[in-house]
Amino acid sequence: MASHPLDFQLQAHNYATPELLTLFDEQNRIDRWLRIEAALAHAQAELGIIPADAADEIGVKAVFAELDLELVRREYERSRNSLIPVLKGLRAACGEYAAQYVHYGATTQDILDTGQVLELRETLGILYRDIRRAEQRLVDLSREHRRTVMIGRTHGQQALPVTLGLKTVNWALELRRHIERLKHLYPRVLYGQLSGAVGTMAALGSRGREVGEKTMARLGLKYSAPGWHTCRDNMAEAASFFGLLAGTLEKVASEGYLLGKTEVGELAEAAPGTMMSTTMVHKRNPVFCQRVGVLGRHIRSLVGVAVESMVHEHERDPRSLWSE
Repeated sequence: MASHPLDFQLQAHNYATPELLTLFDEQNRIDRWLRIEAALAHAQAELGIIPADAADEIGVKAVFAELDLELVRREYERSRNSLIPVLKGLRAACGEYAAQYVHYGATTQDILDTGQVLELRETLGILYRDIRRAEQRLVDLSREHRRTVMIGRTHGQQALPVTLGLKTVNWALELRRHIERLKHLYPRVLYGQLSGAVGTMAALGSRGREVGEKTMARLGLKYSAPGWHTCRDNMAEAASFFGLLAGTLEKVASEGYLLGKTEVGELAEAAPGTMMSTTMVHKRNPVFCQRVGVLGRHIRSLVGVAVESMVHEHERDPRSLWSE
């Protein structure tokens, strides 16, 4: 049974979008790991490191639907490892011959990091689309209300007249800067990971770099040699971007909340008849503005966790990786 609002069946969309809930669904996350395993096997077969027929079998079986889910569930209860249960499920699905070549030369963190980058690529694409839509809506509002006079406020007190269009165009400009920040994330974030147990690719010897490049090419990612197991500045930067974006969105929501107060009445979140109180039917509560504010605070507080995850000991430190 679900125990977190994001996992609720009836209320989930109060806190997230169906698109992003699907993206981060457990099945889709495991499917991404399996997709990486398939790409790794095909790249190794292309280089003659493993037999082509074994790679073909791994490619066919490396999908969530082929796993014995009860086996995977039992293994998670037993091992507590992030990936081993999925690998056991994949090996069982492949059969003895192909199973020996599953995950050959890789380590768990290679798969988890690359899967996370695939998630980020999809997430950034969705955010880019949605921020552009919000920017355009604000531009339209700015044109529509360029002569809509309202009182400006400084220090929380009434100051001099402004226009609503001036307020919304500043929000639009802030979103434009976030769009530019997002674009600049891609060259640094979209690198897959394949560097082996301690970053040396020792299991594959001199072919390690070739395997990494071909594997990532199949996934549409760039490859970095050496790897970035302990270099988390890329993930911290992505998290920082989310925090900045959340700050802007909460600022807009907060302005809507404040200007929608009964004593002010300059903006309203919802049309009459919506967001009503359960006991006071004359009220229309700014529920979306409130939720954006709450979620924004959660997001910004977690940015610090991601930045702290940059601090690693030696060649891998799960205390940092897992908090990320």
